[in-house]
Parts: sequence; C-alpha cells; structure tokens
Amino acid sequence: MYIQTSFAALAVSTFALGTAAATTRAAITICPSYEIASTGSNGAQFTICLSTDFEGLSVQVIRDVPTLDGCVRICSDISSCTNAVYNHGSRICHIKAPIGKLKWVQNANYHVIRMNNDATIPPVVVTPGPTTAPHAPSITLPVPTTVVQVPTTKPPVPTTAVQISTTKLPVPTTAPQVPEVVTPVPETPWVVVEGENIAKCPYTLATSNYGAKKYTTCPGTDLKGATTHLIKKVKTVEECARICSTTTGCVKAVYDKTGLACHIKAPEAKNTLIWVVSKRYSVITLTTVINPAVSGRWGNLIRLPVIPVAAYVVPQFPESSRIMVFSSWGADAFGGPGGLTQFADYNFKSGAVSQRAVANTHHDMFCPGISALGDGRMLISGGSDSAAVSLYDPATNTFAKGPDMKIPRGYQTSVTTSEGKIFELGGSYTGKRGGKTSEIYDPATNAWNLLPGAKTDKMLTVDGEGVWRTDNHAWLFSWKNGSVFQAGPSRAQNWFDTKGTGSTTPAGIRSGGDAMCGVNVMYEPGKILSTGGSQSYTNSPAVALTHITTITEPNLPSRIEPVPSMAYPRGFANGVALPDGSVLVTGGQRKSLVFTDTDGILFPELFNPATKTWTTLAAEAVPRNYHSVSILLPDGTVFSGGGGLCYVAGGVGSKTTGCEKSVDHADGQVFSPPYLFAKDGALAPRPVIAKLSATTVKVGGSLQVSVSAGGGAGAGAGAKLVLVRMGSVTHSINSDQRRVPLVDVKVAGDLYTATLPNDSGILIPGHYYLFAVSATGVPSVAKTVKVMRN
Repeated sequence: MYIQTSFAALAVSTFALGTAAATTRAAITICPSYEIASTGSNGAQFTICLSTDFEGLSVQVIRDVPTLDGCVRICSDISSCTNAVYNHGSRICHIKAPIGKLKWVQNANYHVIRMNNDATIPPVVVTPGPTTAPHAPSITLPVPTTVVQVPTTKPPVPTTAVQISTTKLPVPTTAPQVPEVVTPVPETPWVVVEGENIAKCPYTLATSNYGAKKYTTCPGTDLKGATTHLIKKVKTVEECARICSTTTGCVKAVYDKTGLACHIKAPEAKNTLIWVVSKRYSVITLTTVINPAVSGRWGNLIRLPVIPVAAYVVPQFPESSRIMVFSSWGADAFGGPGGLTQFADYNFKSGAVSQRAVANTHHDMFCPGISALGDGRMLISGGSDSAAVSLYDPATNTFAKGPDMKIPRGYQTSVTTSEGKIFELGGSYTGKRGGKTSEIYDPATNAWNLLPGAKTDKMLTVDGEGVWRTDNHAWLFSWKNGSVFQAGPSRAQNWFDTKGTGSTTPAGIRSGGDAMCGVNVMYEPGKILSTGGSQSYTNSPAVALTHITTITEPNLPSRIEPVPSMAYPRGFANGVALPDGSVLVTGGQRKSLVFTDTDGILFPELFNPATKTWTTLAAEAVPRNYHSVSILLPDGTVFSGGGGLCYVAGGVGSKTTGCEKSVDHADGQVFSPPYLFAKDGALAPRPVIAKLSATTVKVGGSLQVSVSAGGGAGAGAGAKLVLVRMGSVTHSINSDQRRVPLVDVKVAGDLYTATLPNDSGILIPGHYYLFAVSATGVPSVAKTVKVMRN
C-alpha cells in the first residue's frame, strides 16, 4: 500500500513541489533522450521519458513509491490516468491533469509517464537529442597510440535508464506507515538502468575468434575497476578484442565507443571488477571453461525491494521455502529510531517476492540481535529502536510486540541457550555507551532479567573509534547447561554462565589481533572456525588469519589451533556451515570500510576441516561487504545478498539524494556449491529423504528416516544424516546456525534409525534442516525437524 493524498479541492504542481524556487524552463515537444515502453498491470501501454517533467496540475499525489515501475503500475490502476510524473529523489508519484493543462520540460529530478496504446510502438523508441546524463571513460590519459600502464581508477557511472531487458524484475510496493500490510510484488518488465549491477549480459552476445581464443562481447555494459593498459584510437570493438587476444594476461577488456579506446582490465583475482550497465561501453571476455564441480556456480541476480541487511529462514513443514530479509525504516536508508521496519519475503522455490512495512511493534529493527526461539518464533531485539523487541510468528506470518529489554542496545549479539532462553550481550551502538551487561529473556514468563555478573569488560576489543565499537557483534555459541561461549571478536575468549545473576570465566587467548566483523561458525559440536575481520570496525586492514577453537565442558579452557589462512583478507564477510561439514565464506573486503565496495572480494572460499585447506571458488557478481548476508537454504545452496544502506540524518522519510547509490545492493544471488555437481559438471544425483517417522523430536529421542536413491543410482548408498539449525544473520553474525552430524545411526536397507544427542547444549531447541548426505558428499533437499528439550 502506498501513502496517497487526494486533491479534490486543491490541485498541486510537480513544479511547485519539486523546486525550492520557481524557475522558467523551456517547453519541449518530443522526448530529448530515450523513451522506454512499459506495460501497466491492466495491459495499458505507456512510454517513459527520463529526466523530464509535466509542469502543471497534479490531481493526486502518492508518496513512498520506491520505483519508476511502481508509478507506472499506479497510473494503470487509476482509470482516469493518462499522464503521470515520478520524482525519483523523493519517491513521489504524481497523477497528472490532462495533457492540455501541462507543460513538458526537461528536469533531471523527474520522469514523465504517458499512456500510449498504439500497439505498433516498439519496445524502445529513440528520438533525436542528447543523452540525459554525462558519461566518462574508464581511463583518460593523454597517450595517442601506444600501450601504457595506468593506475587503478573507478569511473563515474551514469544513472540513465536505456533499454528494456527480457529479464523480469519484481517491482516493490512499500507501506512504511501502515502496519502488517503484505504487498505481493508483481512481475513487470525490468527496465535496465544505467549503472545497475548485472550478473549476466542483458543483451545479445556477439562472439569472435582469434586463433585458438574465443571471445564474447556484451554491448551496453562496462566493468568498473582497474584498467592496466589503455590503447587509444581503436576504431571498433572487434579491434579491441583482437588487442586483448595479443596482450599477455588479458581475460577481459572494455571498449569505449565514444572515446574510441580499448581498456585491458586488471586481473580479477587481485582486483574488484563490477559488471554494470553502461551504454557507452562493451565488455569483451575470453571464453573459459569453469567446471562447477570444482568452483561451484552462481545464479542470476535476484532483485529485492529492500536491501537485505538481515535475513532469516522461515521454518515450514515438510520443507522451508522462504526467507525474510529486512533493512530499517527505509528500504535503502537508516538513521535514528524509526518505529518501523521494511521487510521483504522471498520464496526461493517459486521466486515470488512480497514487501511489508512492520509498524505495529513500533520497532526499527536495524542492527539488532536475532535469535530463534524453540517454538519457531524469531525474537528481534534492539537496534535503532534500542529497547524494543519484536516477535515474528511463522505460524501466522505476523509480528507482535515483546517486552522491552532492560538495557537499550544496538549491534549486540543474542543467542538461544540450551534452556530455550535468549541471552544478550554488548551493543553500545545505540543507547548509553558502555556498560552493556548481559540480560536474558525467558519465553515462559515473557520477561527479561539482568545478569549483572555476566559483564562485557573481559570481551572488549581495542578500536580506534572508542567504546561504542568495542562491545559489538560478539561471537556467541550456546553450550551445555545454559552456558554461552564467547569466541571473539576480541582476542580474549570467555565463558558466560546465564543462571542466577550470571558470571564470566576467562577461557583463552586467540593469536593475532582482534577480529571485528570476522567469520565465526560452529561446523560441528564444539568446533568453531573463525577467520577474517579487522582490528577496528572501519578504516582498518582486514586479515586472513584462521583458527579452530575447540570447547569441551563449560568453564574449561578452550583449545585454539591456528590453521592455514584464507587466500584473501576479509572484513565484513559471512560464513555458512554446509551439510557436508565444510564452511563457505562469501564477500568481505581487503580493508574494512563501511558503506563501500572498495577492494571487495568477489571470490568465495571453502574451508575443508578434514584437510584444513581452503579452495577459492567462482566469483559472485556483486561485492557483499558491510550490511551483507549469506544463509543456507534447504536444498544445500546458499543465498548471498545485500550491502550498503545509506545513513541519513533527518530520520524517517528523509531523502537519499546525497547518498552513493552504487554501493546499495538490494539484490542477492544463490550459490550452488561444488558438492551439487558431478565431475563432468552435470548436476550430481541426490539422495532423497522419502519419509520421516516424526517432524518433532526431543533431544535424546530417535528418528526413522527412509533414504532413497531418487536422484540416481547409488545416490542413497552410504548416506549420513546431518542436522543443521536454521540460520538468522546480520553484520557477519549468525548465532543460530550450527551443524550437528548424527553419529548414533543404525541402517537397515533404506531405513535409517538415528538417536539424537541427549544434550540441549549440543542440539539447541528449535528448527533444523535434516539432510541425508551421500557417500560422495552430495546433500539431499532437507526436511524440517523441530527439536525440543526434555
């Protein structure tokens, strides 16, 4: 639902609303740039002229419309609407008076939408005139003819929509002031926007051969990032491809048809190259064979109506199919307590996306603690509204307000204990700085209790920005008898007792420095992989140091083992425990630097605990740095998304026109790890969980599981059963996930009888994926199992 204002007695002009002082603009009669064809929700045909306005009467104003396509859709739903104007800065859709009362002018703040039901109009109509945004070449050097070395530069990218792709993008509808309204996001044509990130060429690829080398060319696109050689006076894209073919090490090049220049791009392994839409350029790529059985494979980008700063899996039976993602009071902005949160619901099976603004809990959930209760409800605590608590119930798909915390917090970590309670620690980002003693929520009493003996003083990092950063994002792991182990990010590791008034016991010292926003994953009971991070929260070099921390009984010293480092240093990366026992690390940047794509690592790495080795995998399309997420899906794939979100000082509804939007990533990709492929690159046959004796089981109880080779001969033979707790993630913290292989299993043919560990400190109460993993490491699609305490 949009926020609408009807003007029955008073007409309003976009000219009056959009400018602080009236200025006279010359009238135009044709679109000075490109007109884009679009189809409304009722089948009506519209054309869109970018960077122009209809000055004159607005008969209706609809606020908080996040996209141009959303304004088209609104106009098509209003029977009297033949003309509309979209203000992309303030996100306002103006339904205009008839054309005779309007003056058509150039204005970069607006886009004009006109109904035109002439079926003969082609998808893109080009009219004479200049482009609506300036363009800059990748490199400009006064070098006339020879190949030269040039420094790393990142060109400005225009923001002009240029063409319609056949790819479809769900268009969001936002309801920032209306509680609990779920709005399906319909599929409408995706308008390819200048500067937008892409994972696949949206246009027709051309191919060329030079000797044994084959190249593809994607027109209308650019690679942002370092150029190592610039050759000028290159007349054609084919000549640029030929130059690449004779240049040692050239895998990708960019041809500038305006500047007649050929850019040999820097090696991807050591540089961040981001593929974007840009009509001035063409990207030339050497064709290489990438075997997904070795490197895995990424899907296309999934466009979302909000930046996924946080995400969690919605538990469903027999299989989960949805993740919920959220940002702040704005889909692409935050700043101050907002009293509401923008959510998107992504069904990874059907591809359906919906958006909702949750306002009934009066809670801006940006930068919170997130933990799943044993009954499946998600408790989201603190953040921008720093004392507030919201409870999401998957059974009803609704949010309810919980009791406020005793201590307001933001950037804290929460974790579900073996007793089914929620333990919170740290969080000086919001509320009073320092002294963020722990507290615990008991769902039985629906109340919080302070634990004054479980303090933060022994787990603080050393940070250049001071106390508000030093207690952030603790690496917390629930363990036996209500205990919680803190593995980082400080070098100091500690045990926290959550009983009574709480207590703290030192456990060990990790080598190296502090590792703020580093990866930390319990890949099997008592085994914690940690890697990456940086000494300070931001403007701080990242590290690649890796450790395995082993814990046994509460309050006993931890055993810390340095293991080989990652290939890349990473700050703000994310880690996911995979069902085969390996750990996938995605995203991050060489130097932690909030709200940037600078030096982003596009290549994920896979850690094998058995061999203690890392493998570098296929690159994702978009940098996933600060405010990104990754999370395991039930088919064994991994969703990776987000990054960015602009801070605006004015609070709810403030404009983001001054923000660097190129680093805002309201999208995601799904990664298929190598274990899903056979050696020849085809999909590997999977075992199939054909039947479960129960979907709810207590710790120490048993499950009977029928495992078949439904995916192919031998797929079910020698399978192992594995439980992985469903995850929730924000700011590199996923305290919900853990992998628990079932070792007490009797096998009779296809029937597996598994006895679960009899300890809620190992099997934390809650919902789990149950995987059958073949002898070759291929996982089944997981079934959902709810584990309860005795």
